[in-house]
Amino acid sequence: GTQRRGLLLEPCSTRKCNSPGLHPRPRESAAAAANRHGTRAAHQHQAASTTAELSSSAARTTHRPRTMLRHAARRALSSAKPAPRVAIVGSGPGGFYTAKYLLRDSNDVQVTILDRWPTPFGLVRYGVAPDHPEVKSVQDDFEDVATDPRFSYAGHVFVGHPADAPEHTGPVIPLDDLMNLYDAVVVATGCDLARELDLPGAKLDGVINARDFVGWYNAEPTFSHLQLPDVSDQLRSVIIGHGNVALDCARLLAAPSSHLDATDIHSKAFEALQGLPSKRSIHVVGRRGATQAAFTTKEVRELTELDNAALVIDDDELREGDTEASLKEGKARPLARKRKFLDQVAASDVTAEREVHLRFLRRPVAFEEGAKGRLGAVVFEKCVLEGDVNAQRAVGTGELESIECDLAVCAVGYTASPPCPDGGRATPQHGPAGTYAQVGSRVAPGLYCSGWVKRGPTGIVGSNVADARETAAAVLEDLAAGGVAGYGEGTSWADWRRIDGVEKANAKTGAPRAKFADVKAMLDAASSA
Repeated sequence: GTQRRGLLLEPCSTRKCNSPGLHPRPRESAAAAANRHGTRAAHQHQAASTTAELSSSAARTTHRPRTMLRHAARRALSSAKPAPRVAIVGSGPGGFYTAKYLLRDSNDVQVTILDRWPTPFGLVRYGVAPDHPEVKSVQDDFEDVATDPRFSYAGHVFVGHPADAPEHTGPVIPLDDLMNLYDAVVVATGCDLARELDLPGAKLDGVINARDFVGWYNAEPTFSHLQLPDVSDQLRSVIIGHGNVALDCARLLAAPSSHLDATDIHSKAFEALQGLPSKRSIHVVGRRGATQAAFTTKEVRELTELDNAALVIDDDELREGDTEASLKEGKARPLARKRKFLDQVAASDVTAEREVHLRFLRRPVAFEEGAKGRLGAVVFEKCVLEGDVNAQRAVGTGELESIECDLAVCAVGYTASPPCPDGGRATPQHGPAGTYAQVGSRVAPGLYCSGWVKRGPTGIVGSNVADARETAAAVLEDLAAGGVAGYGEGTSWADWRRIDGVEKANAKTGAPRAKFADVKAMLDAASSA
């Protein structure tokens, strides 16, 4: 039968190879296999047994492969002093930038990036809006990193407790086992959980998290089955939050098909969005004023550039947030520029079939049930600002406002739940927003962090550069010689290139690619000639 190339993996030290990490086992003829004997046969039998241990459910739940892996790998090491090996968990910007600076600033360190999906690039692939190709272009830099002979990729490998990945079909390796296999481990898994609003009605059909919505339109396999409301005359939506993600969600809901045609949006999401009624009302609601809103001028300006859509701002509501403290805060140049643009929008009298209403000084208090047991409205309490400069808080007035809607998207931030250093279940750690408690990127001896799981869900893709440099410097400072490679079954960088090629070949005219939204299709593409 056929066998997918790059998936059967063994320690690199069993072959004369300068590349680190998890490697494809070379194919053999039947005659060559029959001639294997002696010490070599015994070692390969041990390696195969270890791979079977990792792949079996028993190994995932009760028989950790730590001791077997360590002993087998040690026997495989040559007498020469091996180059230090670093494993990076997560292939998003935090992970790839850390790999870049490790490889740049060391002549011998070898780096393996592991990711739960067969495909790399993390947040860039699954978080950046499909109509922002200029942001996705950072993948070109990461592709350059992957050409380094000291780099390897191990996709479709979950690092964490087996109970946290019940449906994962690839290897599952507890973090403490991984730490025993490498000289240093860097966790760069980001903030993968959405912050939830603990409000009455939050479980109603029609209430979703931005994490789910963004993952859905970006073809992240976990969210490929999300369903939009079945409406006939118009779509009424409420987006809770004033960050860039909230505006991404609003823009995707308001965008005409022409805006998304030449993007890599998930094909099913594209069809579902274009199947909605043309008439759409979208309210983007935040609890504080315009000065405190986290969205950028660029993001809000994009809402005015969509065909057959209008951005609507109530001038009185905009000015209600102009406290003395807000006026002082707003003197900063970026905020002054943003406010000038918002004032221009508020002064205009533009209407369209699809309207995005930017709302201020309202905090959600409940989701109300409507017809057929689904969401019918979101109830907000009007607020005023109190407090000092850069420390104002929204205080409720007791006055309520109900906004009828079929869909509510909660875009109020993310939290981290990274793999536990002791090999236990993933859980929020003791840093901000569930991130690791770390000092200078160091979490524990041999364990480091980078990206959002280090500093929290803040900044843009480029914010990871300085962050990754600090992490790489800490790793290189602490590294001691030695280390062994791991075992497992995953996808190689060559497999990713095959997946990449099929996605590009399947793209509709003008689009960069047609992203796979399920793991099986990715693996099938990886095995294509």
